[in-house]
Amino acid sequence: LNNESVYRVCKRKLRHRSPQLADVNRVMAMPINCLLGSFSAGGMLNMDFTELYNNLVPHRKLHFLSNSFAPLFPGGCETETVYDLSLSAFHPSSGLSGVHMGKGQFMACALLYRGCVGTKDAEQAVSQLREQHRIRFVDWSPTAVKISINTKQMDQYSFSQATSSTGTTNAQAEYAHSVGMLGNHTGIRSVLHRERRKFEVMFSKRAFVHWFQGEGLEMDELESACADVATLEGDYLQAEGYGTHSAS
Repeated sequence: LNNESVYRVCKRKLRHRSPQLADVNRVMAMPINCLLGSFSAGGMLNMDFTELYNNLVPHRKLHFLSNSFAPLFPGGCETETVYDLSLSAFHPSSGLSGVHMGKGQFMACALLYRGCVGTKDAEQAVSQLREQHRIRFVDWSPTAVKISINTKQMDQYSFSQATSSTGTTNAQAEYAHSVGMLGNHTGIRSVLHRERRKFEVMFSKRAFVHWFQGEGLEMDELESACADVATLEGDYLQAEGYGTHSAS
């Protein structure tokens, strides 16, 4: 989860002029709710953590996952079809990890449905999305999509909503059905690159380095950590390039 992305969702999707910390935390809780609901509650096609991890991580080093949630509307949205709901989960504006899902490819993903969602509807929605190329997968992944369905509806959430006349009011968001997407996407390399560049700028000025040295960390270890992140970026790029190359 990326704080900047979640804050952006609160402002643009939930239309909060000044999101409160509680609003940010509730948005973060939604995909986690879908994830934990798959582990603990009854329902069809549920999975445990080991099964989920095995399906989403094709290589040991490429284990950094991104996520999204749909629908994201101030008062909930009960009229969306399962297809529209699934499509929304893959839209860049629904992402909560700072990953632009339109740039890059999925190596694997899991759709964790909550509420009144039928197995056939979910499978047809995923099949349509793939046939219409609405979501892009690397060519070498044999099991790209995992589906989990928990028939228990997500609990109601209360969001603060700023208004011009009365200040702050509460808006209830209740979803008849919802979905959390957890995916292993090559676009995560842009997040890694962005954070590495920030580190390099501060490290070039030796900013805050004394605090780490005071805890016993050596300069070589900081440089090595930065190099490891750069290598990881290349691994994600290679994973995407391998799929593109095999297609040709």
